[in-house]
Amino acid sequence: MAYIVMDLEDANVVDECATEREALEFVHATIDKYGERAVAHWAIGPADRSRPPIRGDELIDRARAVPA
Repeated sequence: MAYIVMDLEDANVVDECATEREALEFVHATIDKYGERAVAHWAIGPADRSRPPIRGDELIDRARAVPA
């Protein structure tokens, strides 16, 4: 299932990933490169909207829990 990484502030799609893990790895790599502020307004969620998106501190914590 595809996952969308979205910037909620601008309502723009940042990336589309094949899995939730890939999306979290992408967020983790972005945090490592640019810091947590870079993803402060991001969310990830399934493209089919079958579950609510992950955002904020939960997104940062979950992204940091997977290798970049």
